[in-house]
Amino acid sequence: ILINIHLYNLFIVFLNEFLNIYYKNIKFYSTDTNIVTVDSYGNVKALKYGSADIICQSINRPESYAVCRVEVRAAWTIMMYISGANLDYNYNSCTIDISRILDANFQPNDVNVILQTGGTNYWNPKYNISTSHIERFFVRNFKLNRETNKYGTNLQNSDMGDSQTFEEFLEWGVNTYPADKMAVIISGHGGGMSGTAQDGNTGNLLTTSEMDIALHNIFEKTGRLESKEKFEFIGFESCMMQVQDVAEMNSNYFNYMFGSEKVAYSPCINYTYWLEQLYFGNSTESVLNDIVCGYFSYESQYRNDITMSYLNLNLMRYYKSAWDVMTDELIAKITSYGKTDFCNDVINKCELLYTAYYALYDVKDFIEVLKESKYAPSSYLTDSVLMTLNNLVLTNKVSNSISNFGGLSMYFQNDVSCIPGRVYTSRETSFYKWILLNSLAGAKPFDTLL
Repeated sequence: ILINIHLYNLFIVFLNEFLNIYYKNIKFYSTDTNIVTVDSYGNVKALKYGSADIICQSINRPESYAVCRVEVRAAWTIMMYISGANLDYNYNSCTIDISRILDANFQPNDVNVILQTGGTNYWNPKYNISTSHIERFFVRNFKLNRETNKYGTNLQNSDMGDSQTFEEFLEWGVNTYPADKMAVIISGHGGGMSGTAQDGNTGNLLTTSEMDIALHNIFEKTGRLESKEKFEFIGFESCMMQVQDVAEMNSNYFNYMFGSEKVAYSPCINYTYWLEQLYFGNSTESVLNDIVCGYFSYESQYRNDITMSYLNLNLMRYYKSAWDVMTDELIAKITSYGKTDFCNDVINKCELLYTAYYALYDVKDFIEVLKESKYAPSSYLTDSVLMTLNNLVLTNKVSNSISNFGGLSMYFQNDVSCIPGRVYTSRETSFYKWILLNSLAGAKPFDTLL
């Protein structure tokens, strides 16, 4: 449990200067002794998470006093949003993930791992997780413990693919387990621009816009919008979520993001290993590198289509700017040469990341094909996209069969069988110029443009 000791020490020094008296002439007290206590020398002891004021008052002159706000919070809180769907029934993957979390050695008190489960009619009985309603848990003493406070009781069987459910989950984590670094991991079925965390009971997925609404509301409620204090990372144990549009939205709220461009084989994350590295104080970038490399090392023994990467989202704005400038010139060329040849000469030569329904292509692969076509923008524009992409993607692990993949995907609606156009609109992405390009050169018109 952490207190900002440096600031508190400055507070003590200030009191001595301000009151110009010795410690014996000062008394200290806490406004909430359930959260933090203070002795007669000003030594503070944290008892639980929350905020309280430490007041220092002159005994000789009671009207002379000073107040220091103390916030008690953990070093880390890892918030796991687990929508089971058919994953435990078919693969036992959710239960394996939970077991790996509990197997991690040395579980310190200043790192919280909390979970919300739902979205399925079947869980492996090992942990006695309910299928009738959402449940919340926290990890302590190598056990999965049910949350019993006001945020963990009387929960309905809400839709895990709904923005309100996700927002309430975030509110529980932020209010109950505050930490210097907050992280979110979403586990469940995903499909790029169609969404993630599919609820097995309703079929709904949590779309990019729904994640955005939930995160914006939580940041507004907690003052993070004004302070610009971001969560540390978001991760997707979910298929095809490493899309430029998803990454750009999350760059407003997170410093880093990990995920797969293609199928994320479940259970795909070695929670035991990377949590132990986090527990021992390894840096965020080191931990995320462990996640990416650990997944690739294991899965590449059995498959040859593995992708996993993590991004520095603080560099996303440079990448998007380069992409938008390139898109301007590309739109002009499509208008000049026609859309049919663009699809035949460029898009059809790129490798689909899954099926035509999801309409996803690797960005680097697309740029390399584009450069060899008559639609090629000025070389400095494509080089700028590749340079900013390389800076954005910190670790990228791919199988040899797809070694040209760069760690980030894009949406292009090139087939009549793909997701309805409503998923690629200004509601779901801020790549507005790419929406326009899709509407000019894509296989079918969009329901909505801008």
